[in-house]
Amino acid sequence: MKKKKITYFVLAVLLGAALLGAWNYYNRISYMQNALEAEYQRSFFDLVKHVENLDVLLSKSLVSSAPKGNIITLTSIWHEAENARASIDQIPVGLKLQQSQKYFAQIGDFAYTLAKQNVEGKTIDKKDWDKLLELRNQTRKLNRELHELQNRIASGRISWGNMDKTGIKQKISKTTPEPMGELMFKIDERLKDEAPTLVYDGPFSDHVEQVKPMGVTGDLVSREEARDKAERFIDNPRGIDYSIVFKGDVNGSIPAYSFIIKPPGAAGDENILLDISKKGGHVIWYINPRGINQPKITLKDAIEKAENFISSRNYKQMVATGSLREGDVITVTFAHKQDGVIIYPDFIKVSVALDNGEVIAFDSQGYLFSHRARNLPPPKLSEEEVRKRIKDELKIERIRKAVIPSPSKKEIFCYEVKVKFNNEKYLIYINAATGDEETILQVIESPSGTITL
Repeated sequence: MKKKKITYFVLAVLLGAALLGAWNYYNRISYMQNALEAEYQRSFFDLVKHVENLDVLLSKSLVSSAPKGNIITLTSIWHEAENARASIDQIPVGLKLQQSQKYFAQIGDFAYTLAKQNVEGKTIDKKDWDKLLELRNQTRKLNRELHELQNRIASGRISWGNMDKTGIKQKISKTTPEPMGELMFKIDERLKDEAPTLVYDGPFSDHVEQVKPMGVTGDLVSREEARDKAERFIDNPRGIDYSIVFKGDVNGSIPAYSFIIKPPGAAGDENILLDISKKGGHVIWYINPRGINQPKITLKDAIEKAENFISSRNYKQMVATGSLREGDVITVTFAHKQDGVIIYPDFIKVSVALDNGEVIAFDSQGYLFSHRARNLPPPKLSEEEVRKRIKDELKIERIRKAVIPSPSKKEIFCYEVKVKFNNEKYLIYINAATGDEETILQVIESPSGTITL
């Protein structure tokens, strides 16, 4: 009898401990959920504040006449738009609000571009003012929508909780709070349909997304023709008897055939993957994921292997512009050269294994999107005039002509001036027509290769 009492006592203690543990666990989970919801609400209220500020600033930009005032207002719009983007990132919606992100990115970048024009003494034309007005009207509508959501959150009619991985919670009844993710998606979809189209000199311009591949030329090729090209194109110094299997069609900016190239008896992770454009039969990219043995060749020999490879594949007038070693592979970047001018947008990347010099990766997407014959005008500045624009403290090591891409994918004809300062090297790009300093890159040279930042 005494033993039974002890047993019951122990069981009671254990049950009590379990209940206490469960209660503590529930309280802890509840605390964490409340803290998380508070963080979500803070991010949303920050978004409301930034959109409210954008509404006011865009309105001010429309009535400002003084260039200095414009610069301050437009720069403030840029900052507020970036803050709005950051706030959206913190909102707990499983799928990204892509159109909202793009909308704020475009507002900020467009405002920054106009501010830069003012700094350079250029006037803002009517079509840009009209775009600012469209953005103000759209932002004002967004401001009203977010304030309405804010009021519904305060009244308990919207819930952050119980969202699945898509960010959408199903409504259970009329009394169940509406899911925040679903409401934010509705706003995102509306922006997709109603946000103004912006075409300007900036990286988020709508025209940047519509670039056509200018280097994809020639007639349509059949699947069999593409297969033969794939077999001839890959680097095969070991003479492996590969089998080639059609994987499927690739849709997108460059419609293509996709192939799997299999060595005998290989596992799936050793197969070469390759895409060839349907128009012209251009190899877009390929990768050979084979294991790499102990390095046996030098970086210099590997770069020479890469040069010989693209030359033998009929890519003429290409010059190595940089290289980077990662593990036992070196990747060499090549740019096209026309009439002695380096055309940086027309670039190809070639990766070489350091065990036997085999090319194990090739990527020509930059080349295929940009390559064409350019009509390059004579530079308005002489090389001597360019030298005078460089600080006396800088030692000039080389000057050559180059075409570089702007953030909006426009091309700028420049002088590329390689200089040395305090044992550090830089590339300064001087506009060959205006003499403006377009950009500066630092050159990092190391045993692993040469890159620019």
